[in-house]
Amino acid sequence: FSGWAMGIDSSAITNTPILRFTVNGNILGNPLKLPSHGLSPTSPDRWLNFYNTWNSGNATSAIFSIYDSTATFGGNAFGLDDISIGTIIPYLTLTSSPITDTQNVCINTPIQTVTLSYGSGGTPTVTGLPAGVTATISNTTITISGTPTVDGTFNYTVSTVGCNIKKFLGQIISQNSNLILNSAVGTTNQSICINSPISNIIYTAIPSVTAVNVTGLPSGLSYVFNVGILTISGTPTVSGTFTYNITISGGGCSATTSYTGTLTIKARPTVNITVDYCTIPGKALIKAVVTPTGTNTFFWSNGKTTDTIFVTTSGTYTVTVTNNLSCQTLASVNVVVGIFLTSPATTNNQNVCLGDTSKRITYSTAGNITGISVSSLPTGVSYTFSSNTITISGTPTLAGTFNYTITPSVSCGSAATATGTIRVYAKPTVTIKSNYCSIPGKIKLRAYPLPTGTYTYRWSNDATTDTTSVILAGTYSVTVTNANGCSISASMSVSNELSENGNFNSGNVGFNTPVFLNQQYQYAADVPNVQTELNNPGFYGIGTNANNYNANYQGHDHTTGTGNFMIVNGFPFIQAIAWEKTITVTPNTLYYFSAWAQGLDSLNNNPILKFSINGNEVGSRLKLTNHGQSPTSPDNWSRFYTAWNSGASTLASFAITDVQTFSLGNSFGLDDISIGTLNPFISLISSPATDTQTVCLNTPIDTVVLNIGA
Repeated sequence: FSGWAMGIDSSAITNTPILRFTVNGNILGNPLKLPSHGLSPTSPDRWLNFYNTWNSGNATSAIFSIYDSTATFGGNAFGLDDISIGTIIPYLTLTSSPITDTQNVCINTPIQTVTLSYGSGGTPTVTGLPAGVTATISNTTITISGTPTVDGTFNYTVSTVGCNIKKFLGQIISQNSNLILNSAVGTTNQSICINSPISNIIYTAIPSVTAVNVTGLPSGLSYVFNVGILTISGTPTVSGTFTYNITISGGGCSATTSYTGTLTIKARPTVNITVDYCTIPGKALIKAVVTPTGTNTFFWSNGKTTDTIFVTTSGTYTVTVTNNLSCQTLASVNVVVGIFLTSPATTNNQNVCLGDTSKRITYSTAGNITGISVSSLPTGVSYTFSSNTITISGTPTLAGTFNYTITPSVSCGSAATATGTIRVYAKPTVTIKSNYCSIPGKIKLRAYPLPTGTYTYRWSNDATTDTTSVILAGTYSVTVTNANGCSISASMSVSNELSENGNFNSGNVGFNTPVFLNQQYQYAADVPNVQTELNNPGFYGIGTNANNYNANYQGHDHTTGTGNFMIVNGFPFIQAIAWEKTITVTPNTLYYFSAWAQGLDSLNNNPILKFSINGNEVGSRLKLTNHGQSPTSPDNWSRFYTAWNSGASTLASFAITDVQTFSLGNSFGLDDISIGTLNPFISLISSPATDTQTVCLNTPIDTVVLNIGA
């Protein structure tokens, strides 16, 4: 990239132009600072030259630019001249029409002249031209011209010499016929089997051929004439001998305008397989019946080479029949000898737990079996027989080992019985007991399975021993599995859940947002297809997706990802309570306060949550982290948990407050808020009036119901 430039103004020496040169936006070389020009008309010009090289790499186009980087007026004037862009490595470029690189002409007809421009370390070479066509080289131009005197396809090569050799590949087709066969010799006349594709028949036509018509092709074959290429292809669907004719319009390389060929389509044998179960007891006789009859060869999948085979094993048998025309037909048959298991291999020897559905057992039967009986199945399991298929299924109601037998009835020949085993194992029983006293601040649960034996355990909180300790009110379940793989489950509710609607699945109920310094969190219902409900601080919603309320929020509920949770845009400055619940408590009792929270946007003023009981802060504050802004970003729920002794209190107000004083980024979600006691307790859950009753003798009292943790 080269250019000449000079300053053309002397008004301000310090504001002279500074030129930069770029290729595809990238600066090339050093800037060119131009000196000022003298004021006199006779002052000499002060041209400066810029010159630099650039490697194109993978680029196929380039924008060369010159710009002035001086940012001030006065003196910032310049002239440009003799800008030059070129290559300084060997090159070889077609300069004649692009269509001259590949030409198709009649013999003894001049080609269009081909010209190329080159730069090389010596005189280029030209090889592969037909007789009558020559190349001349003058200065930096190569000229290829002449009249081919021989027919054929000539792929010629022009090559530079020395370093960085460049090559140009061209083609001259010289024809003494209007059509030249491009496919293999012999493709014009083929002998093939029906329903097998032919080898494509391909001709190249001279440019003056304007149309081609092909007649006499068998069904299944077609032709296409496109850009001078005729292609005949397809799969014949009828047998016979077919002489086809190709007729052209136009041409001129010869007087011939019609071309012919022959396609012989040979018939395949028709094969029908029969199965005989009666001739040889306990065996199946399989026969391949071929039409038309004649000299045929047979090859079966079991290696036999006769038309008939005898088998004793169920399975699929395949035969390849070849006729005297060397055409083949493949046929197969599925043969069942006696009673054959078709369900998975282990189903006829299976273990099942009492009360569970057994794995379905299926058999196929030979064609000579007309009926079956099955003995010794467990109670609750039965069988059916239809269309040569036996099905055994059901739910056993009695434990034990059952060896069943299938006995066939046959119309001819014979068939063996089949046997299997179904072992039915009893399930264990299990009860759960709770203990509020053994571990301070926790409730211990123990599973008691019967009968005594070896068991594995899986609790709903993922514990895997017979005991687990919990710190939240709720229902806990355990699945117990015995050595035979039979399982039973049981569950137990512990403590009292005192935070009504702590998972928010019942909506905007069960909690308060009290007034603080004339400020109070306000509820905003979700409006479909609107994402602005929580754009202002001090508002909250109850929903399944934070993004429904604010386009910058992301987040879903803590437990399932599909349930409700509380979505809050926190107050700045004024620290109003976002969630509050007041409950009746028992004096001198240990309670817990638990909640899950997460940030909802990616700004850095993260919410800081304070937890309090009766106005006194408890536990550590929870500083939440940013949430990713993609809908697939994972939630980042954090847990708060603390224990609290009620002392002399009979009422307790549990509260959650956001103490972040900045607005942007101060959004959060709350879910699964739980309050309960871990101490032994007894509480009345029937009507309060049931604790003290006066009734007449021999008159029923109102039922008294108590919840007990002990």
